[in-house]
Amino acid sequence: MREGLNKMPVAIFTGGGSWMSRWGAQRLLEDGWQVELFDRDAEAQNKVVGELENANAVHSGLLDITDYDAVKEAFAGVVERHGRIDALVNVAGGIRSQGLKQLNFVDTTPDYWDTLISANLKSVFNATHAALPYMKAQGEGAIVSISAGRGLTGGPTAGLYSAAKAGIILFTQLLSDEIGADGIRINSIAPGNAETRWKGTGSGDGKKSPSAARQLRKTLAMPLPSWFPTKPAILPVAVSMSQEARPFIDRLGSKNHK
Repeated sequence: MREGLNKMPVAIFTGGGSWMSRWGAQRLLEDGWQVELFDRDAEAQNKVVGELENANAVHSGLLDITDYDAVKEAFAGVVERHGRIDALVNVAGGIRSQGLKQLNFVDTTPDYWDTLISANLKSVFNATHAALPYMKAQGEGAIVSISAGRGLTGGPTAGLYSAAKAGIILFTQLLSDEIGADGIRINSIAPGNAETRWKGTGSGDGKKSPSAARQLRKTLAMPLPSWFPTKPAILPVAVSMSQEARPFIDRLGSKNHK
């Protein structure tokens, strides 16, 4: 039985103003979760909250995810409200969302590096470090960190972004060895084109551009288990947290660790 103030599971989304958070949060709300959204962009996050059904199970707050002390305080507030943290979804990040342009490395500056790495990698460190003590005390939890396809292959004018996203993947692999025995599942997902408020493949208002629609059709044409949801942007949440997915992940994890 879950201990704490609330027996309903509780999930935190950083980058709560993104459409990936909107899709993921809606899926969890449908499964009876409480959802906490955090973003530094109040307008974008309020728009997401307005789109969610069962919004009475949603709490949102302003947060600079690159500020470690602020993250710790915000997560302590979640525990004060609900008694626990069951899941963390690290969505925050991006390039244009930080007011930056994609540049060749030789054209960047140390300030550019600090901003990009803080938003895309340090943010994951901050949130994960703040959430882990609560999950370890509970003896269970799930963490999903959104990487990117660029974290696997790199790309022109996005070398630093690719390095940060690759760092998420390696961080996840290393951390899984540290916390797996504590009953905490940790995964990173490297999605392809996904509709967000920042990418040119989506308008941010829920309307798909033709290129985004083509990408979604290609993704949905892939053979997937019957329990997979229909929107690719919510796969990381459903795969790592849904009860139906756990046996599949457990088999995959045990195979990979032999």
